[in-house]
Amino acid sequence: MEVKGLSVAREQLRNAAVVAYSLVVMGTIIPGFPSISNLIVIPYYILVPGYFVTLLLRNTGIIDRLFFSIAWSVAIFASINALGSIGVIQFLPVELTVPALTIVLLAYDHFHARG
Repeated sequence: MEVKGLSVAREQLRNAAVVAYSLVVMGTIIPGFPSISNLIVIPYYILVPGYFVTLLLRNTGIIDRLFFSIAWSVAIFASINALGSIGVIQFLPVELTVPALTIVLLAYDHFHARG
């Protein structure tokens, strides 16, 4: 019983951290935040969106999860960039679209991954 409680607490902490990190990345487009370094934002785009796709796909190995997190993140970022360049989502900047998609994936995983 205690192990399940620790697992739930760890998942809630992870979700809260990802939401906070997503909000920081979204804040980079606000002109008042020029002090946010790209060293904080770049790892977000490389790992975080793809990580939640790997959770949905149930990749269990640590190497598999890392590889597919990077691959899915690059695919998501490239897709949103391509849609923006052809004018489909020209009014939504990447700095808002990728974190919003990540939060949607997080919510979907949280509410529908229960078995």
